[in-house]
Amino acid sequence: MDIIFIGISEDMSSTCNVVRLAAGILNYKKVHIINFGNLSTGIGLQVMKAAVMAEDGHSAEEIEEYIINTMQEKVKTSFIVDTLTYLYRGGRCSSRL
Repeated sequence: MDIIFIGISEDMSSTCNVVRLAAGILNYKKVHIINFGNLSTGIGLQVMKAAVMAEDGHSAEEIEEYIINTMQEKVKTSFIVDTLTYLYRGGRCSSRL
């Protein structure tokens, strides 16, 4: 069985790397990790499209290729934060201003 993992941007989280490490430890070769560089709604749209494609019988490779080559150009996500405190504490921005 193939696993397709669509996680939040590797610039914002180490989740993609954790999945990569787990697949290596388990010696599982059929893991497709898509680091799309999005957060929140952007990921949700990708996951929904991947699920529809899987239900329609597309292979994991076809789904991965479509998500990366087609959706990457079309899906953009923006967000506004109330405070930079947590981004700063997590090392995601260089200063609190």
